[in-house]
Amino acid sequence: CSTTIWKVLMNIGAKARQYAAILLKAAGDDGLDEAYKGLTAFYSIYKNEARLKTMLLSRRIEDRQKETILSEVFDNIPSFVRSFVVQLASRNDLKALPIVVKTVEKNYFEIRKLVNVHVLTSTELPAETMAHIESSVQSALGKKPLLETMVDASLLGGLKLRVGNTIVDGSLSSKLQQLKRILIQS
Repeated sequence: CSTTIWKVLMNIGAKARQYAAILLKAAGDDGLDEAYKGLTAFYSIYKNEARLKTMLLSRRIEDRQKETILSEVFDNIPSFVRSFVVQLASRNDLKALPIVVKTVEKNYFEIRKLVNVHVLTSTELPAETMAHIESSVQSALGKKPLLETMVDASLLGGLKLRVGNTIVDGSLSSKLQQLKRILIQS
């Protein structure tokens, strides 16, 4: 039974990667930004809106009508993205949409040389400090960082950066923990 589930999940993943490649190819270089922004905007609403899912999965509503509904509701999303979503629905592959979105995002970030950076600080940082962090990350990684900041007073001071699975911990609380460990070991 678990082998069957695994095969189904692998099949969904493979389909999702193919769908992502199709969307990116259809977008081309000129439409890449539109495709990424349009798909992520659609998905951010889709994942929380049961009525939208129901409409797209309905066999009673023709694809043409679904496209019309989407164009009225999502007029800010490119038509080729709306058509793409309707095609996923008509092939009963909307379950692959989360993986399609992640794959498109991954490829978009690679092509545009972007990286998400989560910055956790004890207080809000001034603009010049944020600019310094941005330029330091960009020179270290060769990618343009998209900074997302959060304030956590429990850090006491300093900051933590998370880039992908890598965490750089320069917080005062971390340094105090290290000092405590050293003193206990001595």
